[in-house]
Amino acid sequence: MQVVALLPGLLVAVLAATRGARVAFLAGYLPVLFLFPDYYRLVLAGLPDPSFHHFAGLSVLGIGLARGEIRFRPTLGDALVLAFVVVVAMSEFLAAGYSEAQNLTFDLVAAAPVPYLLARGLVEPLGLRVDFAKRVVLLLAAVALVSLYEFKMGASPWPLVLDPFFPGQAQWVTTFRWGLARVAGPFGHAILAGAIFAVAYRVQRWLEWTGAWRGEERERAMPVGRLLTFALAAGTFMSLTRGPWLAAFAGGAVLAIARSRHRRAASWALVAAVLVIGIPALSAFVDYASVGRAAAKTLAQESAAYRYEMIDHYVHEIAEGIWLGFGRNTWPQDPRWPSIDNHYLFLALTHGLLAVTFFLAIQVRLTAMLLRYAASRDRRDPEALLAFSFVAIFVVYLGVAASVFVGAQALPLLFLVAGWAEGFLAAPLQAEAPERTPEVAFTKSALRVAGVAAGIRRVAL
Repeated sequence: MQVVALLPGLLVAVLAATRGARVAFLAGYLPVLFLFPDYYRLVLAGLPDPSFHHFAGLSVLGIGLARGEIRFRPTLGDALVLAFVVVVAMSEFLAAGYSEAQNLTFDLVAAAPVPYLLARGLVEPLGLRVDFAKRVVLLLAAVALVSLYEFKMGASPWPLVLDPFFPGQAQWVTTFRWGLARVAGPFGHAILAGAIFAVAYRVQRWLEWTGAWRGEERERAMPVGRLLTFALAAGTFMSLTRGPWLAAFAGGAVLAIARSRHRRAASWALVAAVLVIGIPALSAFVDYASVGRAAAKTLAQESAAYRYEMIDHYVHEIAEGIWLGFGRNTWPQDPRWPSIDNHYLFLALTHGLLAVTFFLAIQVRLTAMLLRYAASRDRRDPEALLAFSFVAIFVVYLGVAASVFVGAQALPLLFLVAGWAEGFLAAPLQAEAPERTPEVAFTKSALRVAGVAAGIRRVAL
């Protein structure tokens, strides 16, 4: 029964072979990634256990590279993604041996470099910017609409359909907050759903601002773009997750400044607000969270105290395995803190500060380059709006990772955005520096060599 996990990937492979990587990426890989849960696996003895999107992504990437449909010049960003995977694989191998390292590396390759390289090599080079953004928005808006059932009934429809095909693999249940069901969709947990919906919302707002839906909004009572915005906002709300909510507001603040007529003044106002309000607020939060769970007066304060105690305890553990960590399943878990609600902390414990460094470097480098690219452009420039939207998404992820674990489809989505942003930044450079023909390159190199030889001869004489 578990073999159904390979069927979507097989169909995507056929699509890639017959219609090309472009069609397979948009019409095959993305729907499989966002509509099928990541936590169902085909269990294979002695081999990695693939989920629905693993085979789909690898098929599109492999066929696209073999046919020359996916091409790009290497950049530092590509090297950082590769270094992140290598460090995590090496960490797991040293901590737990080949078998565990094999499984984790397979998962990470499918979740990081595969989506990164697909977006990097297809979206901007093939002019798929709007098509890709629309596909992501439509798929996740559909998930939000289907999730109304979970919000109302308290049970996700995905396990109801797929559990019979994967007996014994059910691991996620619907959680509740304030008496309401927290929507998780096909992403396993409401926290991950909240982060994914928040990112899709930012993509959708960029599509709205650039008028991408106008051709599809004629003779409608409500514009298509507005309906999709409401659907994704509803999905974010129905997840009932405070961390992604706060991160989404932070990303929105970045875009509010970017679109302001007085961008410089707004930026300085934000800096002043952080200094005047943020620092005292942080101090007050530390006082609020450091009371301990036993003395907490509300569930919210108990949750904050849990995170405060957890970080205080595990920071000392990190020092013992500082560079490469302790491994995914062999880190020193304390039963008092069974859940690590901080992706940076979990990554440091399992794979060390090297992994954390590369994970952050991928996002921070892109954020800095995007800000530099967009800072001098007009606030209404579509290119600047896209660059600032990327920045807002990375701000969302930086905030989400500080309060929750980034797993399931939230991780491939991060690397899809990173690959898209890398391709976006590389495109102008490639346009400004067209490739020279081999003959021209050879002639110029020969002339340089001849000139150097003549200079040496003159000196010798």
